[in-house]
Amino acid sequence: MQRLPKQLAATELTTSTVVQYTAPANTRTTVSAASVTNKTGTARYYTVTITPLGGSARYVAYQLVVAAGKTVIVTGLIGQTLDSGGVISALAEANSALDFVMSGYETNP
Repeated sequence: MQRLPKQLAATELTTSTVVQYTAPANTRTTVSAASVTNKTGTARYYTVTITPLGGSARYVAYQLVVAAGKTVIVTGLIGQTLDSGGVISALAEANSALDFVMSGYETNP
């Protein structure tokens, strides 16, 4: 069994829900770190969901506010595990306001 560290996402969030990461085939992924940084002078919120393959989206962070110029840890993601085909999606209150960065481990049989 091989367990590899990997940056899972590093992107600017938009107001549309966008898949940030999909667990590859024959892989289990565990999130080890996730943060959201507000690059603007106005407080903005973000939302993050996890969806198992064939399942329904479930919130791990719903409209949580990041103060202007601050970075927060997305604690609801830390330790979450996705099986193959599971996805993590995110959105922001405003385009070009929030950066989303996530790291974890992919485990292959």
